[in-house]
Amino acid sequence: MSSPAPPTTGPGPDDLPNGQPADQAPPDDPEVPLPLPPEEEFWEKYNRRFEFPFSTVGAVLLHVGVAFVVVMLLAKMKSAAPDKNLPVVISPIDGLDPFDGAPGAGMENTDTVAQDDKIETPPIPPEDLQKLPDVLETIKDVLPDPDGNISKEKRADFANVDKNLAKALARGDGTHGKGPGGLGENSAAGQSLRWTLRFRTRSARDYIYQLSILNAKLLVPLPPDNKRCMLYENLAADTPRGRLATDEDIKQLSGQVRFSDRDRDSVRQMAGALGLDEAPKIFYAFLPLQIRDDLAAKERAYAGMDPRDIGETIIQMSVGGGRYDARVIEQRDRRGKPIPPKR
Repeated sequence: MSSPAPPTTGPGPDDLPNGQPADQAPPDDPEVPLPLPPEEEFWEKYNRRFEFPFSTVGAVLLHVGVAFVVVMLLAKMKSAAPDKNLPVVISPIDGLDPFDGAPGAGMENTDTVAQDDKIETPPIPPEDLQKLPDVLETIKDVLPDPDGNISKEKRADFANVDKNLAKALARGDGTHGKGPGGLGENSAAGQSLRWTLRFRTRSARDYIYQLSILNAKLLVPLPPDNKRCMLYENLAADTPRGRLATDEDIKQLSGQVRFSDRDRDSVRQMAGALGLDEAPKIFYAFLPLQIRDDLAAKERAYAGMDPRDIGETIIQMSVGGGRYDARVIEQRDRRGKPIPPKR
């Protein structure tokens, strides 16, 4: 009877090649991959204590706060800075308007006149003063007034334009009357040399807006010789576009009441708004017959004076909300003496 075989000492089916049981393998054995935990999701990794939402909200609030501080600083600087939009005025001879307004603003109360409303005549540059004798020689032959009794301020209106244009505008449509000065109190030429219009504006764009409400046309003599003129007929366009004026245009415009602006700041701003490469010396605005008749009626009603005895009528124009209101605020006789209004 044979005895049982002794147990083998070789590796079993579950042992490692060196004979060590698999469950006793060292944990750091590089040959045995350890099970890894699943990767954390983004929100689990950065949101254990709500770090991500808190940091996001904090960053947004910080940017909002900085933006608010910047806006407040800019607003404060703007309110403290002087207004660089120079006032502009359109007038046959003078009158830099100290007031301001805005496009589309409501009409103002025109029942009363501030006591400090004054007309300040813009100074005539020395180089223009030297031209005034020649200006008178140029235009006096087209004026029925044999003495050429035109103030230097009104003569300065023609100091920087071509002689032919100066004659055409001074002559008007030729319907001169027989009143004092020979200009005719109801002619376009006589009214243009007698009326001063004051506008409340903030900028050249506001200037153009107000003139568009009046259906005015702009005539701009082009430097350097001022023989050619740009004519702007539609000032209501977003960007007014002009064209070279013809002799027929000048002839037609000369029969309308005109107002000029020769103030350097006003002309410079208007040139920029119209896209002109170089600022002219002066420009003219021409009003339609309907407005001319309205102003003439208000001139007569102010003091009941015969227009032949009036040397100057100053009219305040308030333009806004798509309409205008004109009010005579001052009159002077032909000797320059103030005329009291009719009670």
